[in-house]
Amino acid sequence: MEQLRIGVYEDNARERLGLVEMITKSGIPVSLVSGESGEELLAAFRPGRFDLLFLDIYMTGITGIEALERIRQSDPNVDVCIVTTSRDFALESYRMHAVRYLEKPAVREDVEELLREELRKKESLPHLELRQQGEPVRIPYDQITMMEQHGRSVRVFLAGGGVLTGPGNLTKIEKSLSLPGFFRCHKSYLVNLFYVTGIDRELMVFVLQGREQAYIARRRFWAAKRAYEEALFGIAQGEHSTAP
Repeated sequence: MEQLRIGVYEDNARERLGLVEMITKSGIPVSLVSGESGEELLAAFRPGRFDLLFLDIYMTGITGIEALERIRQSDPNVDVCIVTTSRDFALESYRMHAVRYLEKPAVREDVEELLREELRKKESLPHLELRQQGEPVRIPYDQITMMEQHGRSVRVFLAGGGVLTGPGNLTKIEKSLSLPGFFRCHKSYLVNLFYVTGIDRELMVFVLQGREQAYIARRRFWAAKRAYEEALFGIAQGEHSTAP
């Protein structure tokens, strides 16, 4: 069974410890970190580190909503459950794409139901596993815009604008892929064509969302052009789409 990576950030010690106890006694394998402030969350956060965050809105200092706004700048896809005493920020939290809104005190059944949903979701998503600071990080393939070989490491560019780097071999990654949309345009670049916005024929590069560029080997140019046109056709036909 997969392990969920969870963060709990709540400035009320009793509520925080209660949530931690519910999660650890749920019977679902988890790795868990907790803190009492938005500042601690932002210091610990990096794209791909967490599968799910439990986040209190009314923390002192940086509020939960402010912390979530900053997180969304680099990671638009990490799942967040807002936990608070008031419904005042319900609409705001859903605007920030929270997956759940729980009123305090949290109910064990609701927490366990959310954990089961997250586990099913995690187990069903095709992903790349990259080691970061000694721990594995799962990156859904549909959130990767491109990958670049950099010495013995691979740089992974994310749809939210972040970049992760870890040990890896682009050729091995390419061989393990069974998804449409990825194209090896150069010995050092593997791109997700659904994030490509155009081809610069003079510079021989793919231009991607976020204005990143991936070099196209001269011998691969016409194959790259055809693959890109086929990806555009697939998007137009509704067969494929990039993540929101």
